[in-house]
Amino acid sequence: MPISETLSLRPARLGDLEDIVAIAIVATADQALILFNFPHRLDFPQDNYYHWKTLIKASFYDPNSIVLLVEKENGAGRKVIAWAEWEWKGTDPAPNPPYCDSWTKAIGGKFLFPLTF
Repeated sequence: MPISETLSLRPARLGDLEDIVAIAIVATADQALILFNFPHRLDFPQDNYYHWKTLIKASFYDPNSIVLLVEKENGAGRKVIAWAEWEWKGTDPAPNPPYCDSWTKAIGGKFLFPLTF
């Protein structure tokens, strides 16, 4: 769904996982919990990488979650620039399946722009 001429929002695919992990690593590089949990991450970057990959990949298979991403159009194509995981925590059962139209109905009124997938 286009947000602007250069940005679009869509459900993430498993093929987007590497881009999402790269964003997570850069975005959390100086957070205290990451510094504590991965004190040797500069010497062993794969530990931090596999932590994020395992954590985020599980969200793709969780029926109560959806991973969304924002892509930016550039001259060479599209680049993933942001992502978010939405987890259904309501007292009612999660929309089945928890993406596309059912999620649009559940959260669609909460945004300033229309959500359509």
